Amino acid sequence: MFVCGLLSATQIQLIGYLSIVEIIFTVLTPYFLITRWRTLHHSRLWPFLVLILGWFASAVVTDIVRETELSLALKGATTPLLWASAFISMYFLLRERLDLIRWFVLGAAISGVVSLYIFKPGSIIGLEQKAGSDFDYNYRILIGVSTTFVWAAVLFLYPRFRKLTFGIMIVFALLSFIEGSRSAGAVMFLAALLFAFSRQLFGPGARTRQRQSNKRVAQLAIVGLIAVLSISEGYRYAVLDGWLGEDEMQRYLSQSVSKVGILAGRSEFASAMFAIADSPVIGHGSWARDKKGYRLMGATALGMDLSHLRDTSELLIPAHSHLWGPWIANGFLGFVFWFYMLMFVVFFLVNDLPYAPKYLPFLLIFGLGALWSIIFSPVGFRPLAVAGFTFMIVIAEGVARIRLADRQVSRS
Repeated sequence: MFVCGLLSATQIQLIGYLSIVEIIFTVLTPYFLITRWRTLHHSRLWPFLVLILGWFASAVVTDIVRETELSLALKGATTPLLWASAFISMYFLLRERLDLIRWFVLGAAISGVVSLYIFKPGSIIGLEQKAGSDFDYNYRILIGVSTTFVWAAVLFLYPRFRKLTFGIMIVFALLSFIEGSRSAGAVMFLAALLFAFSRQLFGPGARTRQRQSNKRVAQLAIVGLIAVLSISEGYRYAVLDGWLGEDEMQRYLSQSVSKVGILAGRSEFASAMFAIADSPVIGHGSWARDKKGYRLMGATALGMDLSHLRDTSELLIPAHSHLWGPWIANGFLGFVFWFYMLMFVVFFLVNDLPYAPKYLPFLLIFGLGALWSIIFSPVGFRPLAVAGFTFMIVIAEGVARIRLADRQVSRS
């Protein structure tokens, strides 16, 4: 698992660019399908795989109808299959020994550093730069790589070093805000706040009494509201007082006059709505270009400054979301899979999390981050995301068995 993690960030070119570990997963999948079919067919992973196959079928149909170029169609249709092979491989690798997730995440953290400084041309960021993409080096590297190290830290340190784990989460939240990554900082701060109240929210009482479910939802909502208000006011004060620099102040001031405030930083979300409305069933095809000017439509709807927008016809139709991206490119069934995934994460955090106290800080960070990623910011690090989702699925499977045993005991 450590070696798999170590090979997760470096990519090679086959059908597009693939992580080396994804090639390993592709090789392992037929073996698991042949030798563990009965187990897989009766697992909680099965609904996810069925929906991924629906996504794949939708992608194929869309590209045929849109007459998408073959090389692009192959990459588009391969994407859901890569998700499926990674889910299957990680499921069987983690199923018997959940603790192995620690070693995969540690390997992935090291892989991020190795790829950036040794095999940079084969890294995700290196490939973006090679393609001419421009972005701030400050937080895209620092926050992206250090996030994975934080995941590894909380997996190895908790529950033995509870205070140290909490301190790491707070420090990382502050570092994220300073480096300009508001989403990473907000996710980590909210996770730290929930972690601070973990005994009240996820303690034995919440675990053993089913009637506590509604109470726990209310408690989570109250803590979440407090966190949102704290983050919002704290960020506003820090920016206007000059703590985060001139660039961050200008970004805040420009967004504050927009109709949707901070969400103006996700104008792709609005642009995607126009693209989906134009083709809600079959999508626009894999890697479809913005010929109709959806970026302009989205920016106009949000009341943004349009002076920086030039010809976008050669750019991809924007989405910046796991929910909208597959829907735009591959059709409605791509959205169905990711909506199912979103609901799974929500119900896991509300209902299953109290049964996994050993992994609480990691599951809080990953779960809350997954909600943001699915809606607003798709991850480029697919193997690591799959590892986290599969980890949740295996835990949920175990929790289902515990609940079944509890019901049988109560009946007797």
